[in-house]
Amino acid sequence: MSETPPNPPNEPPGQYPPPGQYPPGQYQPGQYQPGQYQPGQYQPGQYQPGQYPVPPAAPNSSKATTSLILGIVSIVLCGLFLGVPAMILSRQAKREIAESHGRLGGDGLATAGFVTGLIGTVWSVLAAVLVVVLIAVGGVIGNEIEKNCHTVIDENGNSSLKCDNT
Repeated sequence: MSETPPNPPNEPPGQYPPPGQYPPGQYQPGQYQPGQYQPGQYQPGQYQPGQYPVPPAAPNSSKATTSLILGIVSIVLCGLFLGVPAMILSRQAKREIAESHGRLGGDGLATAGFVTGLIGTVWSVLAAVLVVVLIAVGGVIGNEIEKNCHTVIDENGNSSLKCDNT
């Protein structure tokens, strides 16, 4: 970005200093012509001389977005059924983004989709293992109670469980 040279004393602002009074190495004689740039010629936000326009961001891969959505839903609802597709789609999206050489974005979305899909899958597998363990433990406890205990009905018709301590 270029800076305007300070105005020499006794000259109004905005005027060019006399030749030879430019700071060394900063301006070349004849570089700027009077009237070359008019005040108000450029509107705010418009391309200005000396600035480079910001290139538009690359569009996100639709597979990356889909994998993130599936991954989030897999954590909340049905992990195994949506987590695995989220991980598969995120790997496909990462490959697609790498092969596009910058035309596609969304690498972070694909990574997040893989991680959330993995979390949802692991979560559902752990929940399934917990259910199986609880059923097995409940069955073992139920068998022990059945072997050592029997139901006793008193004279009023109330039933109670009586266990032998062996």
